[in-house]
Amino acid sequence: MEEMAMSIVAVRLGCAEPPLWEEVVEYMLNVGSCIWSMRRSKANFFIIVFLFSGMISMSRRLGEVCQWKNPVTSALVHVVFSILICYPELILPTIFLYMFLVGIWNYQFRPRHPPHTDTELSWVEAVHRDELDEEFDTFPTSKPQDVVMMRYDRLRSVAGRIQTVVGDMAT
Repeated sequence: MEEMAMSIVAVRLGCAEPPLWEEVVEYMLNVGSCIWSMRRSKANFFIIVFLFSGMISMSRRLGEVCQWKNPVTSALVHVVFSILICYPELILPTIFLYMFLVGIWNYQFRPRHPPHTDTELSWVEAVHRDELDEEFDTFPTSKPQDVVMMRYDRLRSVAGRIQTVVGDMAT
């Protein structure tokens, strides 16, 4: 059923200007996403890590302020919090001012070229030959039993590491 819907969309987008190939439409619709892939799982893991890295760095900075690692910064943050407690109507303008200043600061690091697929984030640059072979393998597999056993062992080790990370987060 998915393949039929994908082919209908591919035919329609193939007539568009500029025409899209069927492979592009298949990739965009993520047909066959039910098949497990080591590369895709690594990419998803690093996307999640990238997502939470901002919150983790903010919590580290707050911890440094609470531990007075940098006394000037800690004093400044405490003064700002005290002012915000005394004048709560300044909370929203302060947040918007902070967001504006962060936007100006990050403007210098903007990409200078047109946007494209991030090859580092999709983990396509560091993929191994065996992982690509596994991703493009048929279902059911056409590989010998020892290759399938190696893939299964690798899957168990990755699942064990994920279980350890989830356990640490739960703790």
